[in-house]
Amino acid sequence: MSFEQPDGSQGLLAKNALRKAVDTEFPNYTAEIKKVDPEDARLNTALFRDFTMLGASYLLEPCHI
Repeated sequence: MSFEQPDGSQGLLAKNALRKAVDTEFPNYTAEIKKVDPEDARLNTALFRDFTMLGASYLLEPCHI
């Protein structure tokens, strides 16, 4: 998702390809998320952080181009 990958190549955001990758290549994790224990604060915090970053990147990608 980053602009620059560790090997120096461009990431999905730099190529304006994040939305297409999410729409066509990402699996639907809804069933897996429903299995998460609501009391597991660390896991829920990590999932919230990761999906929030992905959602913001997905929505704001056109603003960077």
